[in-house]
Amino acid sequence: MCSFCSLALLIFALLPDFVELSSFVIRGPVYWFFSLLGIYLFILQIEKRGDLLILFSSISFIMGTWARIEGTLFIIVSVGYLLVIKQEEMKRRLFFFLLPLFFLSLPVIGYMLIFNGEHLTLFDSRILTMPANVVLGYQELREKLGGLAEQNITDISPYFISRIRSLIWLIALGTLCVQITETFFYFFFPVFLYGVVGSKEKIQKDLRLAYLSFLSVAAILLLYAQILYNWVMVSRFVALFIFPAYVFAGFGLEKIADTLAKRINREKSAVYAILCLLILLIALPKTLGASYEKDKLIFKAMGQLIADREDHSRKISVAGSFKRVSLIYFYGNLDYQGAPCFDEDSILN
Repeated sequence: MCSFCSLALLIFALLPDFVELSSFVIRGPVYWFFSLLGIYLFILQIEKRGDLLILFSSISFIMGTWARIEGTLFIIVSVGYLLVIKQEEMKRRLFFFLLPLFFLSLPVIGYMLIFNGEHLTLFDSRILTMPANVVLGYQELREKLGGLAEQNITDISPYFISRIRSLIWLIALGTLCVQITETFFYFFFPVFLYGVVGSKEKIQKDLRLAYLSFLSVAAILLLYAQILYNWVMVSRFVALFIFPAYVFAGFGLEKIADTLAKRINREKSAVYAILCLLILLIALPKTLGASYEKDKLIFKAMGQLIADREDHSRKISVAGSFKRVSLIYFYGNLDYQGAPCFDEDSILN
């Protein structure tokens, strides 16, 4: 049991996209840590039924959501799970899970009553507006593609555009599948799929797997809506799905190990050693050979140029119309004696 879990953890640690993202000092790793901690504590409370476990699970999810708004999904699905799945002391568990949210809402309500809610930015308004925006964005895109089809563009067949217009939903689904495959890394994605196949019976018998499955399905639906919303899909978004669904990659490794042990007539320990070597041979070249600083070289050069012109004598203020202007600010003040903090207002709209 522990051997294939270790192999699954090894794959997770070597996923190239996550290795790259973890090197950035951004909100992502903070969100990953607290979200995974919340999932782990929630699963523990299913096993041990501890009030403190579910209380700290809720607090962890709140901290993760504070870093990244998509962490809200874990809170919503966890509450839904407690309401839907029949368990002993369900009301007690739900009470302790909602307790931190209740105490968090008290100062918010007080602030709103005293200051009429001015400058209150505790949560992102997109949580409330996204469902409507997904539908509006889908309809607007269909209308624009319909207009292109009527313009008789010579370089593109109008039949092609009309086909695309009716297959937007399928293109969005394909986009999501490709991004999940790339984030899992092409060699390891089949392992995940192999683990999913035949897992229905396990999910029905194990409440822990049922919870992880609920999270995974909800994540897929949210990521699909995200694509229809603005067609932006990157690896850091896919973490929302990979974290709860990764258990199936472990099942895939277990099934592969069992099959190989029978085929080559070897002990499982030898099979695990072979799989470990294969994982390292596949993942390490991609991970170690990547240049994670290459895309920042231009910003580093710009920052150093500005610093040289200012003779490194004072703190440099930088403004721009793109988010990564903060990198220019960082490199421009790299030799400054102090710890200047970038002002988000310097990003011009």
